[in-house]
Amino acid sequence: MVKKLKHDQRLAKVIGLPKKNGIYQVPDRTTFSKFIARIARNPLRVTLVFSMLAMELIKAGIIIGKEIAIDATPIRAWCRLPSKGSRKRKADKDAKWGYKRKNKKEIIWIFGYKVHVVIDVLSELPIAFFVTAANRNEGKVFKVLLKAIASYGLAIEKVLADAAYDFNWIRKKIIKVLKAIPLISLNPRNCKGNSERERKKRRDENLRRWHKKEGLEAFYIPHRSRKYKGIFKNRSASERNHSNGKGQLQLDHLRFRGLEKATVHVALCLTAELVVALTAARVGRPDLIRCSTCFTA
Repeated sequence: MVKKLKHDQRLAKVIGLPKKNGIYQVPDRTTFSKFIARIARNPLRVTLVFSMLAMELIKAGIIIGKEIAIDATPIRAWCRLPSKGSRKRKADKDAKWGYKRKNKKEIIWIFGYKVHVVIDVLSELPIAFFVTAANRNEGKVFKVLLKAIASYGLAIEKVLADAAYDFNWIRKKIIKVLKAIPLISLNPRNCKGNSERERKKRRDENLRRWHKKEGLEAFYIPHRSRKYKGIFKNRSASERNHSNGKGQLQLDHLRFRGLEKATVHVALCLTAELVVALTAARVGRPDLIRCSTCFTA
């Protein structure tokens, strides 16, 4: 940021930096570090700014919320890990080991945090987020995200999520609170069968019976149906958002330690994404709502 402001004096002028001897004075990088440390004492304030921007985009008709996708992505902690067998403590005490799947058989272990994000499928913009240690299960964070989603008052019709959210209580919360259809990948963790396909088939049958028992048949779509597959492919919006955040907005370049500062870092990255979208909408270029580089080049 400091390099950018020193190089681009027009940007320094726009944000109102003081001028001395014909040059706009850019604060030292330690000023920004101290600012992050100060707001990290109450990261809720930064989260509130994010929510206010999301509301502005809803009012502008950019975020519709008809379909939303929930997903989580890990980010690496900013610290050097001790060597195997060493008694040295990890520099970031809040960070934990987590993993992401490269494919069905291979996983990548990551020491850091996990960013849980709710995405509006149509605009591919975030509307809610929560940051935890990388080992935190997605299902345990769902109630926090649900509360944030419900606060917008959106007319949500479908909620898309991967197998990490495949719990009956989560499905019931989505139906009761959001009045939406949950389209969640099957996780046959406790189902019997000789193959993954058989276990998933049994899980789907159990799910159908559960919907009937709870009187929620209107919210059930068979997982092997064309309708389900046609809708569920939209969940890739969350993957594209993660890619955009890590590629254009440095989401995975954490330079602070501790959960509070990690939350502020994520909030600033996702807030920048919403600022770009709102700017693009207000200058009459809705086609650029996902192009951060168009406003930073």
